Amino acid sequence: MRRGWTPIEPRAEALLFSACRAQLVSEVIRPALDRGGIVVADRFADSTLAYQGAGRGLPVAELQSLIDIATGGLKPDLTLLLDVPSEVGLARLQTQGPVLSDGKGSQLGFFEEVGMREDWNRFEDEELTSHQRVRDAYLRLAAEEPDRWRVIDASQLPDRVRDAVWQAAQRTLAAWASSPFS
Repeated sequence: MRRGWTPIEPRAEALLFSACRAQLVSEVIRPALDRGGIVVADRFADSTLAYQGAGRGLPVAELQSLIDIATGGLKPDLTLLLDVPSEVGLARLQTQGPVLSDGKGSQLGFFEEVGMREDWNRFEDEELTSHQRVRDAYLRLAAEEPDRWRVIDASQLPDRVRDAVWQAAQRTLAAWASSPFS
C-alpha cells in the first residue's frame, strides 16, 4: 500500500469478507427473505469474485466455493452494475466532496468507525490496472448471467442513472410479483 498501511494478505481478505457475508446472510438477509421482505445491498458475493479474484489474483473456483459456504447458495434476483471506465471513477473520487448521510454533514465508513485515517481506502488506493481488472471482471460476470445483471452506463447524468436503476428495479419487482413462486 502506498500510504504506509500493512497490506492484508489476499486469502485473509477473502476470508474476512466471506465471514462478514455469512453473518450478514444469517442475521439480516435470510430472516428478511423468510418474512417475504425485499433486501437491497450495495455489494454482495460478486464483489469477491471481482476484487479478490481479478483484483488480487485468487483462484475463482476456490472463491466460488467460499462464497457458496458464506451465502448458503443465496444469489440476488437482480444485480445492477453502475459502470464507468476506471479512469472516470477514480477521477470522480478525487473530486468528490463528503456524502451527507447522518444529518451532521458527514458519513462514517468502516475505517473511520474503527479509527483509521479518513482519507484511506485500500481499494481506492490501488493502481489503475487493478481497477481495470476489477471492472473487466464485473463486466464478464454480467455477460455470463444477463438475466440477473443490468449494466447501467453511470457516465450519464445522475438523473438518467437514477431512472435506469429505478426502471430495472421495477421490471424485476413486477416479474417477481407475477411469478407463481412469489
